[in-house]
Amino acid sequence: RERKILERKLAGGSMHRFEFDEHTVDVWVPSTVNPKTKVLVMHDGRNLFDPSDTFTGKTWEVLPAIRDEVRAEAPIVIGVWGLSDFTRLRELAPQAVLDAHPEIWDVVPEEYGADKGPGMGDAYVSLIADAILPFVAEKFEVELHPERTAVMGSSMGGLMSMYAMSKRPDVFGTAICFSTHWPFGGETMVNELTAMLPAGQTHRLWTDSGTIELDAIYPPLHNKAVELIKQKGYSEPEGLVASIYPNTGHHESYWARRV
Repeated sequence: RERKILERKLAGGSMHRFEFDEHTVDVWVPSTVNPKTKVLVMHDGRNLFDPSDTFTGKTWEVLPAIRDEVRAEAPIVIGVWGLSDFTRLRELAPQAVLDAHPEIWDVVPEEYGADKGPGMGDAYVSLIADAILPFVAEKFEVELHPERTAVMGSSMGGLMSMYAMSKRPDVFGTAICFSTHWPFGGETMVNELTAMLPAGQTHRLWTDSGTIELDAIYPPLHNKAVELIKQKGYSEPEGLVASIYPNTGHHESYWARRV
């Protein structure tokens, strides 16, 4: 009975934990893996799988979604924990934009003051693309290809997902961004990050917004970003999902519904 409960909890797969450059990395592996198995990398790994690890006691319900909704072959899911709470903004901020516009920090609320400093986003992207993904691919005998590799996050993790695909289009073919935090940098971030995106003919993008809580201020910037993204060749529905979800906010419980 306990084995059956554990099997259901793990969606029939297995969980593995590793350490990379002081980052905890959780890797869920489906029961069946072949060289063409897809790979999904997710930021804020502590909030993905185990409620006891999370900030709020609520996860993204990744494994229940795989267990209950995935009809085709399940992907390997890699959850990358941040270096620390104090460096989260610096790791997940698109570094090229932040370094070019340090004035972005001037409008960041004071409660995030401990995060202010030099950008760490490029090192974070490299950690995933050049260390974590090759290790996982070798260990579980998967052949990486951008058509089968996606990166996913929410809020600042949404910005980082888009940035990671822009910096390493050879690695990531899809970016999935929930409640993309465009207010970090405002129109400057919108203009410069969308300009960095690879062509829509070769890559895919999901970016969205809610309408309540912190997300209440997102829609105008979201709409501006979507206009520019479409100019890069991303077209709905095959290459772009760009939805606004009414009465949803900035919390794992809302993002779990989208997973």
